[in-house]
Amino acid sequence: MGLQKFQIEVLENPILAYAPGDTITGQVHLVTVEECKLGGIQMRYSGKASAEWLESDQTKYGKTHFVEEVIFCWQEYIFGSGSTQDLISPGDHVYRFVFKLPQGLPTSFVNKEAKVRYEIEAVMERGWKPNVKARVPFTITGCLDLNKIAGIAERVGFRVTRNLSCFFCTKGMVGFEVAIPKQGFVCGEYIEFNAEMFNQSRKHVHGFLASLVQKAVYRVHAHDRGTTFTRTVCSAQGPRVEPGGTEVWSGNVLRIPPLPPSHLATFFLRVIDIQYSLRMEMVLPGIANNLSYEFPVTIGTIPIRSKCRSVPQRDSLPTRRQSDPLAEKVAGWLEKRGSRELFLVSRYLNFLSLEVE
Repeated sequence: MGLQKFQIEVLENPILAYAPGDTITGQVHLVTVEECKLGGIQMRYSGKASAEWLESDQTKYGKTHFVEEVIFCWQEYIFGSGSTQDLISPGDHVYRFVFKLPQGLPTSFVNKEAKVRYEIEAVMERGWKPNVKARVPFTITGCLDLNKIAGIAERVGFRVTRNLSCFFCTKGMVGFEVAIPKQGFVCGEYIEFNAEMFNQSRKHVHGFLASLVQKAVYRVHAHDRGTTFTRTVCSAQGPRVEPGGTEVWSGNVLRIPPLPPSHLATFFLRVIDIQYSLRMEMVLPGIANNLSYEFPVTIGTIPIRSKCRSVPQRDSLPTRRQSDPLAEKVAGWLEKRGSRELFLVSRYLNFLSLEVE
């Protein structure tokens, strides 16, 4: 056939990161050295989710589950129709394509058991000869606005206690109190909390752990309860507590790494979901089980807006403000480019740093 080049070139977005509802613009570049016949060039835009995991059962081998779900799939011809063959002259040929992504697409996601991926595929149909294909993957960065979730900005607190004992002999009470100013966070933000640990026993408390836990839920069918796999995303260790003593641990302790947002399951995706929780754990001595408490938190993409400050009176405002040429130039550039594009760039670079365990 004399085919030298057949590839997809995406325009206006070299990092290939999009939000639901964005428009993908590109072209298929075809180079041939001789005349040839083509049935057509078909574009396929698709998103797929799949998961494979092992579930324990009564046998020693367990049961392996595999699920796959098509999030969306759209096909169109940018050359020909597939029913007849057309002649292509030697040389360079460029065929443009434009596709608008559906709203509500789930975020791209990859871990050990599951993945949510998107791609553009171009198929050159050559009649009786094998088709030639070119593929380009792209990333979807979903949007989860924490400000639209009721009660997520409210303060939460809890107290957990336990009496340490050995057989019928009580050794004393241990426990902790934790207060967190809000329940929603974004990647790069610190989880701030205030924890007070107390130890009224005669034993040393070996430490205190704070961990952010990711829970991936996989379902064979959409309405199943599902199987949950947990992994610790990040953790920090607090102080030891001496017998009869108390300790306070507070401040910005846990920084959230790049993560997909909570509630991955949408109208398009029903077999995979992502949830997060904050686990506080007191490491107890001996054979006693550690004292722990876990409560859900939400990871979003748009942070919680701070409360509005009081606006100063007109009389107290300065009558004249000196202009800053550099600030005006930066503001004009941001207004021209759009803040959402900068947000997509940062989110895409964060996803590149994720490692599959």
